[in-house]
Amino acid sequence: MSGTSTKEKIIYEALKLFSEESYDSVSVRDISSAVGIRESSLYYYFKNKREIFDAVISECEKRTEEHFLNLTNPFCSENGGIYSKVSEEKLIMVAISVMNFYMTDEFSRLFRRMLVIGQFSDDRLKSCYRSIFIRQPEEFFTRLFGAMNECGISPRSAARAFYSPLYLILNESDSIAEALPKIKDHILTFVGLYVKRLK
Repeated sequence: MSGTSTKEKIIYEALKLFSEESYDSVSVRDISSAVGIRESSLYYYFKNKREIFDAVISECEKRTEEHFLNLTNPFCSENGGIYSKVSEEKLIMVAISVMNFYMTDEFSRLFRRMLVIGQFSDDRLKSCYRSIFIRQPEEFFTRLFGAMNECGISPRSAARAFYSPLYLILNESDSIAEALPKIKDHILTFVGLYVKRLK
């Protein structure tokens, strides 16, 4: 974390701690100790633990939104619309990009662990988990399949048929290397079942 500000370090170290313990189990002292500053110094940047927690959530939500925004770029035409033709290779690329982000991006990986731990005791974390791992990917793929208009089913149904197995793969795989063959197999099956013509 060299080259980062103290505030960024606080957010990162708090995320690490929240991903290992529940919110209630982590103290401001734990966070300041992990950052390497005095507890009193931490209050210069954040009023309390909840404000740190909120900053962690905001940072991770922002990173996820940026990732899905960047994912749209390879599918956009010059006028900003989504191409109607998407190749099998691009579907594989985007699926791997989503999974790679969730499984290997340090912030995303820790945030996923934090949300899994906390979703049963904190309504905001439950909502955040559903937004990041269900609604945002579903909306992205709904827009993509809506533009393609080649699946023979509604765009939302196509998005769910495409993303649901990826969600299962995400939760059953320990590494991206383990997930890759499952992702490719799923996409080949999906294309065979739903996509009329990919060029």
